[in-house]
Amino acid sequence: MRNGVIPGGNPSSWVLMTRIGILLLAPAMLLPAQSPHPFFDEDLVHEIRISFPQADWWDQLRKNFEGQADPQYLEAAFDWNDVHMDRIGVRFKGNSSYNSYPGRKKSLKIKTNAFVKGQKIQGQNVFNLNNAF
Repeated sequence: MRNGVIPGGNPSSWVLMTRIGILLLAPAMLLPAQSPHPFFDEDLVHEIRISFPQADWWDQLRKNFEGQADPQYLEAAFDWNDVHMDRIGVRFKGNSSYNSYPGRKKSLKIKTNAFVKGQKIQGQNVFNLNNAF
């Protein structure tokens, strides 16, 4: 670009394109900022309860995850604030968080629609519970 002109381009069409770009961006700048999803409210500590009907749930989570390219979700019930779901999917989140921490405090991936199609929490159907890894 030299003197505000794209080489080989028409200066008036460059100005027109710039003005169109500004006009397209202007409405987006006027929109109010979206509120963060309640899960991401930095001022709250959330209590999330996951209940497994299986007595050997830990062993099943490990079996479903270890060595699997596409780990299966284990069925569980979910409670968060006034949200209750009888059937959600739970699995370990990923290899880095799973293998790097030797204890039982593993990151989990929650899929609300793993067993009930269309089931969501305020528009979200997949989220992670991280172990601070």
